[in-house]
Amino acid sequence: MEYIRKHYQPFVALCALREKGWQISAADEHFAQRREKADHPTEKQKRNFFSMTQQVGNELNRRTGCVDIRSQRIWKETTILAFPAVLDLCMAPGGFSAAALKVNESVLLRAITLDPKLGGHDVMLTPSEYDNDIQIELLDITMLAGEMGVQENEIPFGHPEAKKLVYEPIFPGIDEYDLIFCGGTPTRNHRPHQAPYRAFVESLRLSVSQLVIALNHIREGGTMVVLMHRPEAWITCQLMYMLSKFSSIRPFKPRAAHKTNSSFYLVATEVKPHSPEAEDVVRRWKATWRRLTLNTEGLHDITIAELDDTNIAGEPVEEVLRKFGAQLVNKSRTVWLEQLEALKNASWMQEAQTTEAEGSGSKKEQVTE
Repeated sequence: MEYIRKHYQPFVALCALREKGWQISAADEHFAQRREKADHPTEKQKRNFFSMTQQVGNELNRRTGCVDIRSQRIWKETTILAFPAVLDLCMAPGGFSAAALKVNESVLLRAITLDPKLGGHDVMLTPSEYDNDIQIELLDITMLAGEMGVQENEIPFGHPEAKKLVYEPIFPGIDEYDLIFCGGTPTRNHRPHQAPYRAFVESLRLSVSQLVIALNHIREGGTMVVLMHRPEAWITCQLMYMLSKFSSIRPFKPRAAHKTNSSFYLVATEVKPHSPEAEDVVRRWKATWRRLTLNTEGLHDITIAELDDTNIAGEPVEEVLRKFGAQLVNKSRTVWLEQLEALKNASWMQEAQTTEAEGSGSKKEQVTE
């Protein structure tokens, strides 16, 4: 945070505006209403959510071109070995998949998403409406032990969720995908179905689970689109740094949604999954998953501060900033700027400014009197 403040002045203004937002009751009400809609949506709200994610997927393609995998892959090769393939991790409601199906004729689609009965969102995309080969599996992606290289005999005796772990390969017969979406974020409705050890570590477990699976199955030169939060967070900084070692990264903050949020998508193109750098990163992410999933005894008392300090890159902050700090600031500018402008124009912020102005006017009148 100190590094970014020093090297990018608008970030200082953003931090001040965020801090101000925390003090505004109208902002609390706004985000409380959003949480309520997310947790208990009506059918109309589910359709709106699906439509919004489609808009984000379409905007992603307009601004980066990364969803159009046919032009990226087929014309690079003299022989077409297989249909272009898309893997959508944490798919629901399915807007990104719908965007990919719209752009890529005959694309093959595989998707994994959490069962709505366990707190996942409903899948609104209807496979029967498409001529494409589409398969959707309802699974908790953080429990795919086989993808993490974990054998059943490695699970500690008495593990509270041993029966939930899955060792079979996902979608047998398809080893590589041209485009992989990693769009998952923990849902509050899933918490009652989880063992207590996952309370504070679920976000990181979900992130590394998606990333390991993606790198296990991405085609050489393929593209990954990864949902992230706050580029200035140490965990996010590390993930961006690690991905930059074997791909070309570009943050994307949609204008169709996420405006006032700190969330953004990292688009990683020309991914080299078989490079030594990628293999080292996957080993580190698998080790993180093991620590946060198998060592349950040590996770009950973990604090958020300790989780924020987690070092998954294997390098100290100073070293990461020396190598990647300039890139972090340069690539994240648009993410911070767009959130700054959105917060300035947010209805609750406008109301607060009006109230402040009226208050200042009253005080001025009192002084004058």
